[in-house]
Amino acid sequence: MKSTRKSAPSFLALAALVALCAQTAGNLNILAIGWNDQGASITSVTDSAGNTYQVAVPTFRGGGLSQAIYYATNILSGANTVTVMFDQPAKYVDLRVTEYSGLSQDHPFDAGASASGTGALADSGPVTTGQANELLFAAGMTGSGFNGPADGWALEIITQPDSDIVQDMVAASPGTYNVPTSLGSAGWLMQVAAFRTGPPPTSGAIGWNDVTANITNVTDSAGNTYQMAVPTFRGSDLSQAIYYAANSLSGSNTVTVMFDQPAQFVDLRATEYSGLSQDNPFDAGASASGTSALADSGLLMTSQTNELLFAAGMVGGNFTGPGAGYVQRVITQPNKDIVEDMVAVSVRTYNATAPLASGGWLMQVAAFKTGPQPTRMLYVQGNYACPQTDQSQVTVTYTNTQTAGNVNILAIGWNDVTANLTSVTDSAGNTYQAAVPTSQNMNNSLSQAIYYATNILSRSNTVTVMFDQPAHYVDLRATEYAGLIKGDPFDVGTSGNGQGLLADSGPLTTGQTNELLFAAGTTTGSFAGPGIGYVIQMYTRPNSDIVEDMVADAAGTYNAMAPCGSSGWVMQVGAFKATPPPIWSGPLPVLELDSSNGLKLLWLEKASAAGFVLESSDKLSPANWAPVPDAPAITNNIAFVTVSSPTGSRFYRLHAQQ
Repeated sequence: MKSTRKSAPSFLALAALVALCAQTAGNLNILAIGWNDQGASITSVTDSAGNTYQVAVPTFRGGGLSQAIYYATNILSGANTVTVMFDQPAKYVDLRVTEYSGLSQDHPFDAGASASGTGALADSGPVTTGQANELLFAAGMTGSGFNGPADGWALEIITQPDSDIVQDMVAASPGTYNVPTSLGSAGWLMQVAAFRTGPPPTSGAIGWNDVTANITNVTDSAGNTYQMAVPTFRGSDLSQAIYYAANSLSGSNTVTVMFDQPAQFVDLRATEYSGLSQDNPFDAGASASGTSALADSGLLMTSQTNELLFAAGMVGGNFTGPGAGYVQRVITQPNKDIVEDMVAVSVRTYNATAPLASGGWLMQVAAFKTGPQPTRMLYVQGNYACPQTDQSQVTVTYTNTQTAGNVNILAIGWNDVTANLTSVTDSAGNTYQAAVPTSQNMNNSLSQAIYYATNILSRSNTVTVMFDQPAHYVDLRATEYAGLIKGDPFDVGTSGNGQGLLADSGPLTTGQTNELLFAAGTTTGSFAGPGIGYVIQMYTRPNSDIVEDMVADAAGTYNAMAPCGSSGWVMQVGAFKATPPPIWSGPLPVLELDSSNGLKLLWLEKASAAGFVLESSDKLSPANWAPVPDAPAITNNIAFVTVSSPTGSRFYRLHAQQ
């Protein structure tokens, strides 16, 4: 996401302009347009690239403030300048321009909400999303200043000098959301807009009552591209396949299926789903046929949580309802064939069943991945104190009770180079040590250090920092993180200081994958946002200092930066080791036992390639694990070994080979 902002330099403005760096074709521009009166109105929103803007959340007015959210879909690439025109000079215009990728290029806007009031908490009111993984874009205006983002939200912009905000989050599941954001006690106006992360995939089952005809192509009038999920399977004089088209286009639509010869009693069932991955949603499939009273697709294994299981069946008689755990979507007439589905909440093997009256049957199931999986979140909570008089002792209290075993990380800054830290303690009795020692900017009279405490105790907690003499403008930022190793998580740190437009910590090199990079900056001016790849977790008021963080996925060299205007700065970053990641990138494989057709041990096929070995032992205390000699067979993305019934007990495990 790219962002920039422009606070109108004069008291009144008929137009506001923001220049952007080169934009990416197909992305989405979202604008928050605010001004400090209730008389002026927006007359046009345009840009130099020729994109077309429309209203997402209309102009809302309250407390002497006005604001609206506009957007442009499927934008053109290249440098761009956005211009907003008013019908009369507007006061203190604050134009915030952002660019997002991964959103629907057709009709991304879903819903919005607006509210205004006075007090220390701005809240947009509720907005209800219609599908999974929607972007929530929130923007606020205030007569004072916002303290930072709402819980669970990421800060993208705080404008200077207006101190208005843009923040966002991904709503993982459909539901009702709002954005309660803290500020100085003043008038405020808050809006939120929900944007869809792409058009829904379309899927369908194609069945026919012979075993000689073949599908030659699948097309539709909208121009979507179809591909095979589960290939044609034949049995009991029936044939069926499952096809799908991702990123389907909006509008009326007719699907056409062609065969190489006339097919008998074709049964074409077309469905549409939302909330699935736009990029290769298909995961796994399975097919089977038979003549029993319960049609059963056989097993497939999902590779992530919350996958859609789409099941379809053909029958010589008629299906009487859905299988256990499934929801019936279609029973065709007069053929009595079925479509049913369910959400596979956990990663494991599944099958699809459906009862029938009599006759032969054919059953297939396909697993489709939902949208992007949640990113790893390590940040738990934080709070800050920045007294505006010289202090020898400064305290800050964590808002919530702390969790045992977590790590506290503190950024301690002050605006002189003569005072020194003498102690860092807290009321819970945790022990603090320096991660990144005090760095001083001698030319701009700034100092900062990063301290941490590991394996903290669970209780309410107040941190106290002591100096050897009163320190000037102390800015104490206290954070809590989960998911770091229980021993000493600190790896390496670095500091930089200077004066100019971009604060830079200088490079550090991490020693393992998935390390937390905790960065903090103290400045004589104000920080305008996070560095590339970082998320702001704290923005202090009135000092305008920051805490930002990111997870370094790979071991390598990193630095921490943040734009800060032409001012003096100290920037520091510390790398902390997270709990060791799994030896492969997917969910851990599940070992299952299937006794329906011989004694079989089942697991996800790709686990074998990732270094997992099936082992057995005749006892557990002590165990004598040894690899099972038989090589696994592979069917429908599942590895299995058929074992003979043991005499006495036998134990099995999947063992990760380092």
